[in-house]
Amino acid sequence: MPQNEQRPDRFETISDLISLGEYDEALTALAEVNKSTLEDWELGRLDALELTCRNRTSEDEAGAMPHLKKLLTQRLSKEYLLALGIQLSDNEEFAFAEEVLKLLCRQEPRHHLPPFNLGIVYARSGKFSEALEQFELALKHTPDFAPAHQQIASAFKSMNELTEAREWYAKYLALRPDDAHEWINKAIVESDLGEYKAATVSYESAQRADAENESLYFNWALTAERQQDRERIAFCAQRLAALVPDDWRTHFVAAWNANAQGQTFQAWERVVEAFECAPEESRAYCAGMALHFANEHGLRKYAESLLPVIFEEQCFDEMVLFELRCLSGAKSNIANAYRITLEGVMSEEESSELSRLEDSKTKYEDPAFPARYAFYRHLIVFAENEQQARNFALEFEKRCMEEISRIESVEVNAVSDGTDVHLGVSWRSGKLIFPIDVDGDQHAEA
Repeated sequence: MPQNEQRPDRFETISDLISLGEYDEALTALAEVNKSTLEDWELGRLDALELTCRNRTSEDEAGAMPHLKKLLTQRLSKEYLLALGIQLSDNEEFAFAEEVLKLLCRQEPRHHLPPFNLGIVYARSGKFSEALEQFELALKHTPDFAPAHQQIASAFKSMNELTEAREWYAKYLALRPDDAHEWINKAIVESDLGEYKAATVSYESAQRADAENESLYFNWALTAERQQDRERIAFCAQRLAALVPDDWRTHFVAAWNANAQGQTFQAWERVVEAFECAPEESRAYCAGMALHFANEHGLRKYAESLLPVIFEEQCFDEMVLFELRCLSGAKSNIANAYRITLEGVMSEEESSELSRLEDSKTKYEDPAFPARYAFYRHLIVFAENEQQARNFALEFEKRCMEEISRIESVEVNAVSDGTDVHLGVSWRSGKLIFPIDVDGDQHAEA
């Protein structure tokens, strides 16, 4: 697609405004664009940005969907529709992107790009079975279309169908042998399958394609750690130290290297460094890895120093929660899994920031009525009785949020089969429900 040098910058600026929740400013910038100078694919991108803003500021429950459906009744080029669908998907307006790309699939039934891009939308939405159908349809039209092979492999990997993922990575890499990133993904799958020799071959292929890939040496070291391959861990530690000396991955691999040499406390110091320097998107992963190292090597007392930060930043994923339960050390073979729902209240500062960023479907619009946000927290807790489950839930949430209104409900999620489990919270999610008044005694309509 040919691009005017000034146009991408304008689109990028508008996209940035949308990502910041500055929808009015984005709409103002969109109105200033001279559409008569744009090609069809550019018009598609522009209209997708406008639809996103309209949808997120609409007071109608249907949002901008009626506007989109009316738009799609017009005679539109395939270039326009493809760009419209892709941009909507990039904006995470997946229902809209589906509508657009399904129409394009009907209009272009023999072309591989419409079903391929529809498959991307499904995959991003977590609909992996539907995504696979579309990717396979794309390959029916164009058997050697490498990106479809790669997406099928990725979908199977996300579904934890590792054997199928490995086979499709091999098919993709037969077409694109210089793709270091996908050689690494293939190696990760092979490692998870316990096929360490095959994983080594894939890592070596990745190294030939890109010898300075930091992800390569981190994942290679992770596989070597499973094998207790000291020589390979040392090699990866050396390479990462040369490439990215201050990266969190470098610190973790240095920790494994120190531990392999019997230097457990020096290893722990590097683990802590890894957690401290990890970027936001990697914090929960690093927290889980740090807690796992502490549990595995009897360093639970030292791990306690990380807990205030983990709770303050809410670095919780399944691994972190599991390791936190292990850290407590309490086991039971009579515990049940309880599902507990709590109603919590955000602080005024947090809710004020959320009000600024959230779209109008979830924020309270009346400026004369100060609002704070309420959350429902859903927890799965292992406990020996309901009262213990309630105590675990309240203790855990008290460390996450200063204010907890009440426990909404408690129910047995699963009955113990006599297997030893660690007591405590094992799963947690939160959902914004409604804004409430400052005194918390009245619910407002969203």
